[in-house]
Order: sequence, then structure tokens, then C-alpha cells
Amino acid sequence: MSINIIEKIKSLTEELKHYAWAYYQNDAPEITDAEYDAKCDELKTLEDKENFWLADSPTRKVQGALLDSLKKVKHPSPMLSADKSTDIADVIKFAGNKEITISYKDDGATLVLHYNNGELVQAVTRGDGEIGEDVTHTAKMIKNIPMHISCTEEIIVRGEAVIPWDKYREMNVDGTLGHPRNLSSGGLRQLDANEAAKRNIYFYAFNLVNWKDVGVTTHATAMKFLEILGIPVVPYIVLSKYDADMIKELTENEFNREHYNIPTDGWVFQFNDLIYGESLGITAHCPRNLYALKPKTTTYKTIFRGVEFNPTRTGLISLTGLFDPVDIDETIVSRATLHNVSYFKDLELGIGDEIEVAKMNEIIPAILKNNTCSNTYKLIENCPCCGSKLVLNQAESGTETLICPNENCAAKQLAQFVHFVSKPCANIDGLSEAILSKFIDLGFIKTFVDIYHLSDHKNEIIKLDGFGEKSYKKLYEAIELSREIKLSNFITALGIPLIGKTAGKTISKAFNGNYSFFHDAWEHGFDFSTLDDFGKAMSDAMNDAWINPNPLWSGLDKEFSFIVEKEINKQLNSNNIFYNKRFCITGTFWESREKLIEKIEKMGGIFVSGVSKKTDFLIAGEKAGSKLEKAQKLNINIIGAEDLKNVLEEKNYSA
Repeated sequence: MSINIIEKIKSLTEELKHYAWAYYQNDAPEITDAEYDAKCDELKTLEDKENFWLADSPTRKVQGALLDSLKKVKHPSPMLSADKSTDIADVIKFAGNKEITISYKDDGATLVLHYNNGELVQAVTRGDGEIGEDVTHTAKMIKNIPMHISCTEEIIVRGEAVIPWDKYREMNVDGTLGHPRNLSSGGLRQLDANEAAKRNIYFYAFNLVNWKDVGVTTHATAMKFLEILGIPVVPYIVLSKYDADMIKELTENEFNREHYNIPTDGWVFQFNDLIYGESLGITAHCPRNLYALKPKTTTYKTIFRGVEFNPTRTGLISLTGLFDPVDIDETIVSRATLHNVSYFKDLELGIGDEIEVAKMNEIIPAILKNNTCSNTYKLIENCPCCGSKLVLNQAESGTETLICPNENCAAKQLAQFVHFVSKPCANIDGLSEAILSKFIDLGFIKTFVDIYHLSDHKNEIIKLDGFGEKSYKKLYEAIELSREIKLSNFITALGIPLIGKTAGKTISKAFNGNYSFFHDAWEHGFDFSTLDDFGKAMSDAMNDAWINPNPLWSGLDKEFSFIVEKEINKQLNSNNIFYNKRFCITGTFWESREKLIEKIEKMGGIFVSGVSKKTDFLIAGEKAGSKLEKAQKLNINIIGAEDLKNVLEEKNYSA
């Protein structure tokens, strides 16, 4: 048994578990389905070679995650994932000469409907394959699910909750939404059914679970039976005779994904004879009665035209690949991120090269392949804004990036100004990036302090295009309003590396929101690593900022009146579960997390930004991420959104 292979198995298992968590729990995939499947295939090959696997291997367990706020329901039979391939030959091998059905593999959220005496009594998500979540309240909002059927026997139906492409496009006119799959999954798991109703979710059945109770013996008959009851089903046909050419023709014509109004990630082939299919049994991971054909990622050929280099606030140079416009899924695409220098080098690009582009997860444009590989396009050596010599930085992982070291770089400074006026910082409404850029070019502002003295340039400003007395007055009032600021916002606004709004709140809390206390401590080399969730790197960043302050915020504190956050009257708030308890919060709720944190702190709760053994509660909303997983591993008490709402209402802190 090879130690190296064992270590590789362990590494791949953890990696795939992470990706599955992002997919199922966060509704935010980090890699494409094809990339996930490739890694899964690699893991299975290694496991089979060494006859070794971990108990939680994704090749032997359906991945999924459950929200604490939803009731748990055990499925009557395990919901396993179909074995899959991108090769039609594998489908033919699976089917043999048996009669099969072919249907689309809809890409949404798997849902199980339970009917009793003709009434819809329960709807359950897939969950981890064995235990799902009760989402009956949101399922009843799905437009085409019948609440009543003409059948008194128990009916259990499996299907997919999806958002049709046309409905998705109507909702996504501004291009800000994620994949329809994530919207449907998140919609089902909403605590507020009205929110789910807004998402245009539809349901299409693909299996009748308790077919024996109904007396049907074929998959086609079961699907027809559901149709008669008024339950919509996924398109399907029965194939008695077939070969690879016929399957290829079907997937390119009658079952062409491009002509289907539902998001889909392939096709499902199932033995039509249900008795025969059941007799085959299951593996640890897959049922043997069906097989999935996954499409190969559709790429589009175009011509590479260059790279756009842009300095960011931190000095990192972002790389964007430019190419001849190409139509992908009804969207004209002409640019895609190149991620980093390492990714750029691997592509071996040159102007005029034939490249292949695609939309990863049908959303994000990406350059996947270079067919020419002329490798003639060279990285810039100097910052496109300030001309400074760029630094090639290599992380421990080996990934290379370009950095502009010039602290006075105009593009870098503009990004810092944009950060300073943003909502989590000074929160100055009306100072857009375009206006800031104009004011900088005209010499009105050179530092953050200058923003608070724009009145010196009033006569000049009101004469600018797009300005006037009214516009100037509105901007002036917004600036003056920002002079009252919390210490946490002030610290965030400085833009110190590694110090964001969470760190700002942690520091503010340590000094009770008092700027004088904070300033004195900072001046005398306070060890910030003693604070909750503060590491050495963050502490070093704070101390370096004192020793080498950014000229942009020199004298800034004199422009502000600091709002001293009042000490909590714990005597009045001791009669609640949060009193003197450390809590962390993750996910999305009915209102902002900032507001919820403020309400819980008024009850005597102690907010911490990360989960550790010292944490008393994790409050988990929708799309809770890795913090929930860590809390579960540490056996930390988890409070769902609904329970939180009840506690707040009891204490009259409800929205």
C-alpha cells in the first residue's frame, strides 16, 4: 500500500467535501460540475487501486448539508446519485440490450412530494440522501405542484424544483443573480414562503417511489400515471433498440439541451422494467438501475486580442483576457478573467491565437484552452497607471501575481478613495468613482481629509457638468452627515491591509468605541493579537500602519466626531440566552447581520467574528457557510433563523 497514494486519497476526499459543502450548503459552487466529476473519478480510481477509502468519502456517500432551522425528515429509501460518464459508450455498456427510458437530467433542487388521501401533506429536500428538510411551506408556493390529486392511495414522487430559463432571464435583467439551480435551492429553503413564491420555481417529477403500491411495473407507465394525476413530469421516451449513433442523435436533436427551457446538466437513462431495475440493487454510492450522461463542456472558438491590466486598491494587478465577441447562451461575451499570472502563463497566449471560451456553471466566462499557443503575449513590466516597476509575487502555493509597489499610484489611490466613502466606512452617498476621479484630476482632493473641505471649491464644483447648486448642497449634506462616525467604521475606512469591517468591530469593542483609548493603545504598540480572532499577521498590519501611516489619512481623525458606543446595561438584559455569551453569526436573514448583531449585543451578547471552542452559539441563516460546518464539528449550539426571530420578538427587538 502506497503512503503517497493514501495521502492523495485523504487530500482529494477533503477537497471534494469542501466543494460539496459549497454546492449544497452555500448554494455557491466553487468549481464546475465537470471539474467536480473529474476529481471524483480520480479519487475513485485511487481508492479502487489501493482498496482503501475513508468512511466519509464522496464516492460512497451522497453529499449534502442540512439547515438547522428546518425540520428533519428521514427518507423512506436512500436518495443516491446516479453513476455518470461523458462517454456514450459507457451508457451503451450500462444498458446492454434492455429497454430503457431517456429523459433530461434537470438541474435544480431535488424534491420529494408526499400525497395522502389526495392531499399534498409533505415536501422534503434531498438533504444528505438519507435525511432531508421539510419544505412543505415553500413547496406549496411552487406554481405547478397540485395541492390535490384524484388518488386516495399514498403517492411518493421524486422530482426536481427548477427555474425555467425564460423566468430566470426576467428576474436577472441586471445580471447579478447566480445560477438558477442556486436560486431554486435557496428558494425552497426560505423560512418565509412568500420569498420562495417570488422565484418562479416549477416542479417536474422523474420517479414514482412507491410504484409497487400503485401496481405499475414500468417507468414509462409510472410517469404516465403521474401525468394523469396532474403532476408534471420531465420529458421522456422509451427506447427498445438503440446504439451510440442513435443516442448521439437524440441528445443533439429531440433532447437537445439548447432547445430546452429548463436548466439541465445532462440526460438520465433508466431501465424501463422497474422490477428488473430493483433486482440489480445498489452500490454504496449509486443505484444500478439508472445511469447519467453528462455533456462535455460546450466551448466556443474565438480569437484572442490581448489583456487588460488594472491596479486594485491593494496594488494587485488584475488580468482580464480580451477576445473577439462570441455569442454564448444568448449573451455576447468578449472578456474573461485570467485569475492570476500563473493561469495566464499556462495558456501560452498570443494576439491572433485561436482560443476556446465557455461559461463556467453557465454564468462565468472563462478561457479554457488555447489551440495555437504562440506564447508571444508578454506581461507588462510597469504599472499601466503610474509606470512603477511591477513586482512578481509568488505565494506559498506557487501561484504568481503582479503587484504595483507604488503607494502613490493614482489608480490604487482612486480605489482607496472609493473604499473610504463606501457604506461600511465613511458612508458618503453621492461620491461615485467617476466623481471622485474628476475631483482628483482637478486637484480638489489629494487626501481623505480634503473630502471634508470640498466647500473650498464650491464655486468651481457647481459649474461642472452634472452639478449645480442643488447637487452640491446634497453632496455637502452627505459629507457633513458622515462626520459622526463609529470607531469600527473609522478603522475599516482606513483601508489597512487585512483589517476589514469585522476586525474594525473587534477593535472597537475592545476599546468600548472610544477613539482616545484606541489611539493611545495603538500609539504605544498595543498587541492586537490578544483580541478575539486576531492573528499575528493582523496585529502586525495594525502596528505597521502606525509606524508607516498612509499619507491619505493623515490628520483624518480631527474631521470626525466619534460616536461612543454606550455600554450595555447587562442588568436589564440578563434574562435571555445571549446574556454574557459569545455568539457568531453566518448566512442571510430577514434583515442585515449588522442589525441583528446590534440587537443581540443589546441583550448582553458578545459578538465574535469566528467560530472557536470558546463560542457559545452560532446563529445560522440561509446559505450558512464553513462556519456552520466548524460549529457542528465542535458541538457548538446552533440557533436557526426562526428561533432567533422568536427570541428577538420575546424581547421586543423584532424588526
